[in-house]
Amino acid sequence: MSQQNILAELQSMASYSRLVKAAAATLTSKEVMTYRYVDVTAACAITLPAASDGNKGAIVTIAAAEAVTVVVTAGFGGAGDSKDTLTLEKGEAVTVHSDGSYWFQESNDTAT
Repeated sequence: MSQQNILAELQSMASYSRLVKAAAATLTSKEVMTYRYVDVTAACAITLPAASDGNKGAIVTIAAAEAVTVVVTAGFGGAGDSKDTLTLEKGEAVTVHSDGSYWFQESNDTAT
């Protein structure tokens, strides 16, 4: 990757806004397509929208200031026909993406 491409990618990443959630919420397709980062400031559950063409290509990092449960209807990667959950401890973050059919977990790390 050229230096020019790297610079363009970094500038693109810097333009993403952060969404802050202080209570349990179901994210919308518009939110996951608009915001690259979701900072959750309270212990609660955050539910991702059903994977669809409306959020195909979404990549979202959810960072937990307190314990947070991330809920995915139909399970990560379609692994189940009911809700699938992922628990984040205080200070952890998870990155997920949608292929339009399912949500997939990319990473689970200490939040920065």
